[in-house]
Amino acid sequence: MGLNRKMSNPVPRNKESSGSSVWLPLIPSGIALFSQTSFRRLVLIQILGAGLCVNVLTLVLITTWGPVFSAAVIELPEEGLLRKGILYWGGEDQFDLAGEGSLLLAVDLYDSAPTFYTEDVKIEFNLSGFKICSLPGCFSLPYPTFFEIDFNRAGIKAWWGAWKPAFLLFFVVGGMVGLVLSWMILAVVYAVAGAIVARIFKRKTGVRGVWQVCCVAQLPIAFILVCCIYSYGASWISIRETTMVFLAHMPLGFAYSVISIFWIPRLEPNMKSPQKHANSRSSSNPFSSETGPK
Repeated sequence: MGLNRKMSNPVPRNKESSGSSVWLPLIPSGIALFSQTSFRRLVLIQILGAGLCVNVLTLVLITTWGPVFSAAVIELPEEGLLRKGILYWGGEDQFDLAGEGSLLLAVDLYDSAPTFYTEDVKIEFNLSGFKICSLPGCFSLPYPTFFEIDFNRAGIKAWWGAWKPAFLLFFVVGGMVGLVLSWMILAVVYAVAGAIVARIFKRKTGVRGVWQVCCVAQLPIAFILVCCIYSYGASWISIRETTMVFLAHMPLGFAYSVISIFWIPRLEPNMKSPQKHANSRSSSNPFSSETGPK
């Protein structure tokens, strides 16, 4: 009967296998569970989160900037060539291709026009490079010298139609990989303070557990940022408000990582270790060489 009773008792299961909160890392209690989970599950949840963020960002870019690029292709001249880093333009030296609210595409071969625009972002094509202007200011990039393309209406339309799926795939996959790597690298920095907090408040985890918590704690903040970007794409908020949220999301991620450490269970008082127990027994043994007569 005793044996049957012992066999009928349920075997305690690990929290990782029984708790569904590990798959919902949105609140500190769910994030803290990742201090004890496997690295495989950590990477999987980060890939899912990064996929959601990148797909929403891709949707916003396609719906807001996609029509502007399509309209700009129609306004391109019939003659034009980009060769060895130089733009051979077949139209006017200064010309606005297309613009709508959030984006303006323009040509200024000799960069002679004043930098004035009412859109949120301006992309300007010059003779030997292109310039991107927004709230932080303008910065220029040169054209690549290793490639040649027909920079006219028919050439750009055919080129974009052929390479559009590859660019979208590269943007989605590259964005997901970049997000996961950036979260892991930032978690190394956040884990320094997190490990100190865990040690001071005696939390039941090690450095790796703190690092995993810091990795996952950035997901809810990233979701908030993506919601703001979607709101910007829907014209609910301005680019200034979106930029403010972007600048604040890293400090918020750090704070949320440290806060989540407090939801890790406290370290139970340790029993006397076997080594200390053996030392105490040997010191009380009258026949021990250390305590015997010299």
